[in-house]
Amino acid sequence: MDSRVWVITGTNSGLGLAMALHALKCGDKVIATVRSADKFPDELREAGAHMLLLDLYDTDENIKATAERAIEVYGHIDVLVNNAGTNYIGYGPVEETSLAEVRQQFQLHLFGALAFTQPVLAHMRARRAGHVLLVSSVATGFAPAAWGAYSASKGALEQYADTLAHELAPFCVRVRCLVPGHFPTRFFVGHPRYAPDGAPPPPAPATAYTEPGQGFDSINAIPRLYAQNGWVGDPARLAARVFELVSGTGFAATVLEELDPEWTRVPCGTDSGTMLLKGYENLVQNIKRMEPLWKSTDVSAPVVD
Repeated sequence: MDSRVWVITGTNSGLGLAMALHALKCGDKVIATVRSADKFPDELREAGAHMLLLDLYDTDENIKATAERAIEVYGHIDVLVNNAGTNYIGYGPVEETSLAEVRQQFQLHLFGALAFTQPVLAHMRARRAGHVLLVSSVATGFAPAAWGAYSASKGALEQYADTLAHELAPFCVRVRCLVPGHFPTRFFVGHPRYAPDGAPPPPAPATAYTEPGQGFDSINAIPRLYAQNGWVGDPARLAARVFELVSGTGFAATVLEELDPEWTRVPCGTDSGTMLLKGYENLVQNIKRMEPLWKSTDVSAPVVD
């Protein structure tokens, strides 16, 4: 079998870097995007990855042009992994969050990702082959306080994954949404409000939301909890499972045999699966409990006024 061509966004560190390195190790080709050349990891350069500069805050036209250049590198793309993202902006209570930062978050996780994806979709549709992987977050399952902009933008991406799965199925293009839990990446430690080694955090802006249940200082509380109890996710193992999902080999292939083709979610990490089940079970109970109300709004419903 010829080697596959992967395009993976956000490969400077974390899960994107792990997925890129694993694909290269398995003999595939990788086009690895970073925002600036000085962010390109030496490991990727030495492993033979092709660097592509991509700024998802750029204009739609420039982002789409970058996607077209990605297609031209090897003449085709087999796997697109939309991984680029950040939690550095828009963190905090909804009331106190700058709308400019909310727009930035959506630009990165949704609009920029879609602009980069659209030319690749046309390419895969014409070839009648390909895999599109969108990286979401466990936060979409339970909407944690102080993470509104982040979880909402990732949730919107998940809805696009479901829509794309329906649209692209007739063209033999498979769409999946990776939903990671907590992995030991720079997700927390790179945030400007992160306080390493238990040091006091930087002074918080004036806030009316100072309780832990309101998400106050969760940028530090969450990683400290995991550091104390042990991190759950292993980036190298996630990368291996993703490769198996795409190649139809190994452990993941045995799981895929029983999957409904319309199922797009791929929880990554025991904490992800557990929290997603709890969050969606709560939503199901919510809808069931409201049954008398939603039935009462039908045209044929008995008058209850």
